[in-house]
Amino acid sequence: MRNSHAPKIIPSIIALWLASLACNTIYRTPLPDVPTPTSAPTIQLSPKDGMEIVFVEAGPFIMGSDDGELNESPEHEIYLDDYWIDKTEVTNKMYYTCVKSGNCEKPLSDGFIAPTDHYTNPARENYPVVYINYENAESYCQWVNRRLPTEAEWEKAARGVDGQIYPWGNQPPTQEMLNFNQNIGDLMPVGSFPLGASPYGVLDMSGNAMEWVADWYSDNYYEQSASINPTGPDLGQLRVSRGGGFYQSEYEVRTTIRYSAVYWYNQGGDFGFRCAADAVHIPSTTSSR
Repeated sequence: MRNSHAPKIIPSIIALWLASLACNTIYRTPLPDVPTPTSAPTIQLSPKDGMEIVFVEAGPFIMGSDDGELNESPEHEIYLDDYWIDKTEVTNKMYYTCVKSGNCEKPLSDGFIAPTDHYTNPARENYPVVYINYENAESYCQWVNRRLPTEAEWEKAARGVDGQIYPWGNQPPTQEMLNFNQNIGDLMPVGSFPLGASPYGVLDMSGNAMEWVADWYSDNYYEQSASINPTGPDLGQLRVSRGGGFYQSEYEVRTTIRYSAVYWYNQGGDFGFRCAADAVHIPSTTSSR
């Protein structure tokens, strides 16, 4: 015999489900719909400094971690518009061109981490420029008509949309994937570890050199972060750096690890940077692919 109560149970379940959706709509800011993929090229070449810049398509991604340090939590969903980010860290050769033009200050090496001649040695022209403070990095990015990436842009480019622990996935790092844990004991040329590429093909997002990003630093910023295109606190005394250096451990090169540093101080031979740009600021005529 057919259960006479069955037709009443199903609508009740549906009603409860719809009610729960309504509650979520009230208490959670809805993220924009993901736009239809465009025909924009994946990689373009910057005419100013020759940097390959990688396209990151608009959409949501998982930012932060509930399994790391307190300043990495809570894990939350962020929406970012289209943007571009440098494929590698800015090199000594690229930065020298800016210094020669009078728009950038020469790095002041103390030889404490990277060798004293790191910047001046011709054999190191393709190494990441280091002994850089936040203001040096910002000046360079402005000179090449780009800008420093926001913390959210940096993290999405590093881990993709699915919350990866490392750029290449969730498996522990090895010395074939990145320069870390003093395995080499020195910086390496940019792009030396293609096996460690992020889901977007961005390189050196873990290890090698620490990287400045645009945001002011706050321990608890994620608790009140905007869910769409966050840019960090309005003010602060420290700036965020990301990615870890060549001497840091497996735990310290995760994509969600957050560091803070005095923005005006030359942080030493482990601080470099890469630039980013809004999608509308990169002309499609510079495409390299």
